[in-house]
Amino acid sequence: MPLHSSLGDRVRPSAPGDYIDLMVQIRDGNTITFGTLVESVKVKAIKDDNGNSLLENTISGGTPAAMLFEVEDSLFDLLKKSEYVANVEVIPIPRNASYTKNEGATEVSSEQIKQKILENCVDINS
Repeated sequence: MPLHSSLGDRVRPSAPGDYIDLMVQIRDGNTITFGTLVESVKVKAIKDDNGNSLLENTISGGTPAAMLFEVEDSLFDLLKKSEYVANVEVIPIPRNASYTKNEGATEVSSEQIKQKILENCVDINS
């Protein structure tokens, strides 16, 4: 997932248990829907534009370009669909230390936002 501004500098998965929430912004004409889509996603790595891990190779001085994380298949499908829907932007939000200690389950936190994404998708496997 591409990083926005310098969020990659604020998330450090080298310390066990760093988590993010995935916020979504959906623009529909003059209406903007903004909220948390997925909560409690564990960060696996942050890479520069050459694919180097910035956490394993701190002397590279690279700029964060991608954040890698792991989610179950149904959440992966939803996030991939959101990439292809016009005017939908997924934004990773770092969690603070006390919030991360009680990470909870990785799950969809807004059925309304999920439905807005799915309204614009056709699943040919159903």
